[in-house]
Amino acid sequence: MDEPTEFAPPPEPAATDRRTRLIGCAGVLLLAVAGLFYLLPDLLRRPRLTDEQVRELVTATLQREAREAFLVTGVLELTANTRVTNTRRLLPGILDMPLGTTESTVRVPGRVSYGIAVSDVAVETIRIHGDTVHVRLPDPRVYAIDPQLDRMEMETEVGWLRLGDDARAEVQQRAIALVRETLQAQAEQHLADSEQPRINTAETLHQLLHPVLVSAGIATPVFQFQLSETLRYTADRPDPR
Repeated sequence: MDEPTEFAPPPEPAATDRRTRLIGCAGVLLLAVAGLFYLLPDLLRRPRLTDEQVRELVTATLQREAREAFLVTGVLELTANTRVTNTRRLLPGILDMPLGTTESTVRVPGRVSYGIAVSDVAVETIRIHGDTVHVRLPDPRVYAIDPQLDRMEMETEVGWLRLGDDARAEVQQRAIALVRETLQAQAEQHLADSEQPRINTAETLHQLLHPVLVSAGIATPVFQFQLSETLRYTADRPDPR
């Protein structure tokens, strides 16, 4: 009598899945190695910048972009209010009798631009840690004052016995002359008290320097600006630490 023929059992599904995964991983690995060899020449052609090269690139970019060695980073909209009073007296120091008072009030809107001097961003204020560029910014200062005299509002009161136009014109001119001085003082006070002009300055520098460093070979540069003793700015996020 013939003996029964034995057949090998079919492979288990788990073993088949394991073999398929191994083949897939090997394929991915081969593709990754091929991609690395493809990109390797380009990587070798773009050596990493040294810290000194980054510092020089930052200062050179600022000097190239800033007009008259000053980088304007913001504009303030202000209004100057000035008042001048003039009182004429009869025999001053003896009779000292007031003959009348002329008073002029002037209201003038103006635009004040501000920014930083490029020379104040010295190489010593720039530090490099990996792909992070630390820059200590100088305090922003007033660059230009533009009083809008075409929008000026003026009110002049002439006292009794002050009927001549000379007194009126004199007081008005003195009030107008104070407009620029008033706008300057208001702008300087705002720059000293407000954090926003410093943040605007950091944003301007970030927009200016980021594409330059990317083109130079730093794929993802991070900028951290020290705005004051207590305020630090990283990219688009202020950090008050």
